[in-house]
Amino acid sequence: MTIASIVEATELLVGARSDSLPTVREIAKKSGYSIGSFYRNFTSVGDIVAQIVARRQVAAATTVETLLVQHSPDDGVDVFCSKLTVLLFSLAQAFNPKVVRLIFNVALDHSRHVDTLNIVADRMVSPLMAAIARDRSGTFKKSSEKELHLLSRGTVFMVRSPLLEGNSFFGTPEHKAIVYNYMLKGLQAEP
Repeated sequence: MTIASIVEATELLVGARSDSLPTVREIAKKSGYSIGSFYRNFTSVGDIVAQIVARRQVAAATTVETLLVQHSPDDGVDVFCSKLTVLLFSLAQAFNPKVVRLIFNVALDHSRHVDTLNIVADRMVSPLMAAIARDRSGTFKKSSEKELHLLSRGTVFMVRSPLLEGNSFFGTPEHKAIVYNYMLKGLQAEP
């Protein structure tokens, strides 16, 4: 309960500020626990932020996995890529971009937490392989796990990078088209 309260308080404070991390004192006050409780459970504010990133990534990955599992084997690769593009952008747009940049930068600064940034992409691979195996449209190419792993990471990177950079290109029709075409090229069977 202490850990959950401290993480929740940190997430609320980060969301309210979006320009810098809260102090341990601010987190302790907001959570109702002492500074000592904070340090008994965490080594730094960055560790908490990494947990927040991981929790958000797991929630997003679960949503993406659901889409992949529910993909109709009769729908072509173009429908698949279109639905996945829409979903990935809607997930990315669900948060304040300044907060997203702040917490991702903190996760990157704490190198032992860098893998949390790839949870969505990495959890896409198995259900993507299963969707391709179920395909009855004949529009998906047979791909290795390694190919799908790189394609998934590349796709998520292409969606996320302009957001993290604060680039106004993020979410534009052109940006969405580039992501869609990247996935389509990587998944579509040769005619």
